[in-house]
Amino acid sequence: MPTNKKDIVGTVVGVTKPSEFYFTITPGRVQLQDLVAVDAFKIDSTGENQKDTFRVWAKVVEIERINPLFPEEAAQELSFQGISAFDTVISLSREMITAKCSVLGKESDSAKIEPLTYPLQPASSVYIAPKEDVEKVITGDLESHRKLHLGHLRSRSEFAVYVDAHAIVARHLAILAATGAGKTVATRRVIEELFKQKYPVLIFDSHADYIGLQNVFPEKVVIYNPTIDLVQEENDSIIDFVSALSGESVEGPQADFLNRMIESLKNQVVRDALRQLSNRIGGQSLPELDLSAKHFWALMGLGQLLLYKLKQDTQNWPTTHQPWLAQNAPQLATFDSRIVGPLIRKCNRAGKQFYAMQKANRALSSKLKTKPLPSGENSKELISLDHISIVNFEGYSDEIRRGLVASILGQLIEDRIDDNIPRFLTVVEESHNFIPSRMEGEKDVPSLPVIRRIATEGRKYGMGLILISQRPYRVDPTILSQCNS
Repeated sequence: MPTNKKDIVGTVVGVTKPSEFYFTITPGRVQLQDLVAVDAFKIDSTGENQKDTFRVWAKVVEIERINPLFPEEAAQELSFQGISAFDTVISLSREMITAKCSVLGKESDSAKIEPLTYPLQPASSVYIAPKEDVEKVITGDLESHRKLHLGHLRSRSEFAVYVDAHAIVARHLAILAATGAGKTVATRRVIEELFKQKYPVLIFDSHADYIGLQNVFPEKVVIYNPTIDLVQEENDSIIDFVSALSGESVEGPQADFLNRMIESLKNQVVRDALRQLSNRIGGQSLPELDLSAKHFWALMGLGQLLLYKLKQDTQNWPTTHQPWLAQNAPQLATFDSRIVGPLIRKCNRAGKQFYAMQKANRALSSKLKTKPLPSGENSKELISLDHISIVNFEGYSDEIRRGLVASILGQLIEDRIDDNIPRFLTVVEESHNFIPSRMEGEKDVPSLPVIRRIATEGRKYGMGLILISQRPYRVDPTILSQCNS
């Protein structure tokens, strides 16, 4: 309710409306975007003022300044003569400064803001309300443990701005603005405030925008360098990686045989047998058949072993090599050279591309304290109270990023359901790349269904989202509609 201590800064003038009004300003007392208040009398059914008053809140949206004693004709003449008005006897002290205000609403008896349905009375005093009242209007009546200090009003730094922590961690938040508008700065502020509450945060950082948090909280911020453990990845995901990294499609018979190659290298008994065969026939020059260490080059090495060392040995292929494969690796005993040859090329390209991405990522983070990104069931290490985990995707392609996000969040959902990890917040930078809308024409984006599940069901799992994008039209509308802020 209104207080007797009023810092009056002007008087309502002219025509007033329930949505807007004008007031003359005490010079230097009001700035653009200021929040101001006016006390208005309640009106009875006869149109008469009652004794009771209520407070109306408004925001200054325009400020005009005019000197009625300095007409345009005088200004034009001074311009022709090249004379400054300050060097003349013309009065410049009787200026009129008027502000236009947009009405936010009236303060009810329960301290809630309701729509104003009747215009203000001209000649009413406009004032700056006390600090605690202004902050309450901006933030609402929040308990102290739910307040996150976001910043201050631009025009009045003494007025703090808070946001509701519960609305962010439970109901999801979308930060949508043009490049350079301050999306990352605002997000970092939210993260820092949540950290003070010891709330776990996981950040998927596409361009190393958040690694500076490690300088602020050196013992509590962990930066992870991504890698792909092909042993842990689904076969379909590996095939998608080969296709994306090589720039060539892998489908039909090629996808089928590549799937068989992957299964062979994931099977330790088959892999050990293939290694022994390779060593026996002089295949030491081929890449090591280890998916964890050599990634896509291990698949290339297996293809080279099958095609160049075994099948092209026409003398021993039908009598020795093929029977050996039929006994030890039956899924590889029959293949078409026209399929394996292109697969060798594509796996080689994928390996080179992935190696270049890894090299760029590690070069950028060489001066930081980093850890390898855990995968599979070990992903739960990313979430712990009083810690911030940053997955630094700098240098990696969208395809790799999407696959890793899908893998990590998919596992963390299961960990939350089993109550193996605490509630946490996930920050997704450049979210339009991970959850593209249908109009983008992208199919089978692995991160899309996982993030959509969190957006629609995350509240019951205790998983919140902050989605950041400068291209909201490219973001999946179903997911965006689940963001309450």
